[in-house]
Amino acid sequence: PACPRLGSVRNALIIEFHSQDVEWWDALVTGEEGLIHNGYIQLSDRPGHGLELNEDVARAHLQEGSTFFE
Repeated sequence: PACPRLGSVRNALIIEFHSQDVEWWDALVTGEEGLIHNGYIQLSDRPGHGLELNEDVARAHLQEGSTFFE
């Protein structure tokens, strides 16, 4: 994700990102509905990227021939 990069640059303003082109994008993480609100992503104070992967959704959209990491 680009957010940690933006959060680490004091004067960063925008970054182009095409998540809305993927219908199941918001379902990839658990928790609050959607990552993007009014064009912004709120940086988390949780460890790492601050997101929890929805493994069921990730598995459902694996590229053919790929395996899910454990």
